[in-house]
Amino acid sequence: MSCNCTTIMLSDGKASPSVESVEYLFDLGAFGRKITTSSPPLKSGSIGAIAYDPKCAMAYWGIAYALGANYNHPWDLFDEGNLAVTLPATYQAAQTTKSLAAFATPVEQGLINAISVRFLTKQVVSVSELVAHSREYKCAMEGIYRDFGDDLDVVTLYADSMMSLTPWRLYDVATGQPTKGAFTLESKDVLERGLQLEDALKHPGPLHLYIHLSEMSPNPERALSVAEHLRDLVPDAGHTHHMPTHLDVLVGDYRRAISSNIHATLADEKYFAVEGPNSFYSLYRLHNHHSLIYSAMHAGKKQIALETADRMERTIPAEVLRSKSPNLADWLEGFVAVHLHVMVRFGMWCEIIAMALPKDQELYCVTTAIIHYAKGVAYAITNRVTEHPNNVWALQGYYECLVRLGRDDEAKLLEPQVKVALAVADVLVKSSCFCRLNISDCPDVRVLPSYCK
Repeated sequence: MSCNCTTIMLSDGKASPSVESVEYLFDLGAFGRKITTSSPPLKSGSIGAIAYDPKCAMAYWGIAYALGANYNHPWDLFDEGNLAVTLPATYQAAQTTKSLAAFATPVEQGLINAISVRFLTKQVVSVSELVAHSREYKCAMEGIYRDFGDDLDVVTLYADSMMSLTPWRLYDVATGQPTKGAFTLESKDVLERGLQLEDALKHPGPLHLYIHLSEMSPNPERALSVAEHLRDLVPDAGHTHHMPTHLDVLVGDYRRAISSNIHATLADEKYFAVEGPNSFYSLYRLHNHHSLIYSAMHAGKKQIALETADRMERTIPAEVLRSKSPNLADWLEGFVAVHLHVMVRFGMWCEIIAMALPKDQELYCVTTAIIHYAKGVAYAITNRVTEHPNNVWALQGYYECLVRLGRDDEAKLLEPQVKVALAVADVLVKSSCFCRLNISDCPDVRVLPSYCK
C-alpha cells in the first residue's frame, strides 16, 4: 500500500509525522478490523491513519494503547525519563480519542472510555498509582466484554488487561497453582471461550495470549495446538513467529524452536533494516536471536548457534548501548556475552583462553564477567588453573562440585586457592555452581562452600 499524505496538526498543535509516497513494507497478514473513519483507504498503523484522517478516534486509541505498559514491559520497568515521555503522550492520545468518540460505534466508544481510564495523568506518578489505573482499566474492559464478548479484539484486550496486572506471575511455578491475586483462571476462561469463536484461529491476539497464559502452567503442552496457528500468521512480525517456541523448548522440540526462531530473526532483520536499533523493540529482536541460539545449543547445532550470535552482536554496537533513556545497556549489553556461553557449550577452550577483555569494561560489564567465567572454565578443563589465579567464580564452582561429588581429597587441594580468591573478591559470591539452587543456608560468603549443604 502506498500513500501521499500531508502533515496533520494534532490537538496540542504539534505536527504528526509527514508521510510522502511511502510504501508500507511489512506484511502483517490478512487479519484486520474495520474502524469508523471518513477516509476508507487508511494506511496500516495508527500514525498513518491519523495522516489520512486526523479525526479518526480509533487511531488515537491505538497510539495510547501501543505506547503504554504491556505484559513484557510493565510500569515498574519504565525509568523516570521514559515515564516523562510516555505519560504525556498516552494522556494526550487518550484525551484526543475521547474528544472524537461521538461518531464511533458502541464497541469503539467502550474501548475509548476504557483507555481514557487507563491513562489519567500526564504527570510522572508512582508505579502503584499507574497500576491502580490499570486495575480500573481492567474493570472497564470487563464491562465491555459483557456487552461484546463475541468480538475477538475485545476478548484479546480484556484478557490482556487481566494478565498484565501480574505479568509473568500468573502461576506459582513451585506449586503449579495460580498466583494468589492473579486473574489467571478468569483469563483462561475468557481465552478458551474466545478460541471457540469463528475466525479465532486466524486472530493473533488470543493465540498469542494463550501461549503466555500456558507457558508457566503445569501443562504448557495444552497450548501447542493453538501455537501452531500463530506460526507464520503474521509474516513480517518476528514476535509472532517466535512465541510458539516458548512452548517448543518446554517440551523439547528444539528442531521446531530453531525453525520458527529463524523465521522470527529474518522478519526482525527486515524491520531492523528500516527502523534501526534505537527502539525498545531491539529487546524483542535480540530475544528472538537469543532463543534461536539456545535452541541450537540444546540441539547440538554449533554452527547455527555461532552464526546467530555473530549476527546478533553486529546489531548492537557501542553507540546503541550508550543510549540513556531508556538505558539500553541495562537491557541489551548482556546479549553480547551470549557468544561466550556458546563457546563454553561447545568446548572452544583455546579460543576462550585467547579472548581479550573489552576495552570499555564499564559499558560491557556483563560481557567482562562472563569472559572471566568462561576463561575460568577453560583453564580448569585444560588443567591450567595456575594460569588464571584467584578466579573466584571458577574456583568456588569447581570446589563445590568436587565436594558435592564426594571427591574430598581433590577439593582439599583447592582450598588454599579458594580462600585467597574469596578474600580478594570484589563482590559477594554465594554460589557459582549450577547444582546450587538455594543459597539461603549459606552462612557467609567468606566461608568455604563445603559448609553450604
